[in-house]
Amino acid sequence: MFEYVFINMDNPLYQQAVDLRYRIFFRPWNIKQEIIFDSYEDTAIHMICLTEGKINGYARLNYEGQEAILSQIVVDEEYWNQGLGSELVKCLLDKARLDKKDRVTLAQK
Repeated sequence: MFEYVFINMDNPLYQQAVDLRYRIFFRPWNIKQEIIFDSYEDTAIHMICLTEGKINGYARLNYEGQEAILSQIVVDEEYWNQGLGSELVKCLLDKARLDKKDRVTLAQK
């Protein structure tokens, strides 16, 4: 039912991911959408969760040396408590392990 996919910023689904992140993380506090485009955005490994072409989850991974940094893990409210966030984290941890990173940090703002 859920499909987990790596995307880049050129992918047409990337804008849906930006919109989801903004709607959940920043719009409730009247913060401008530009905050999403921080110093990690361009170099991030972006992962989405899809159902029938609709993004219902997102997370990103960045590398700084041997450290993997997980950030902006978000799931659409309609899909809460279904394990999507856990699966996004698992997929990105697997990616970091595959890329031989020796530690993982969960970023927060």
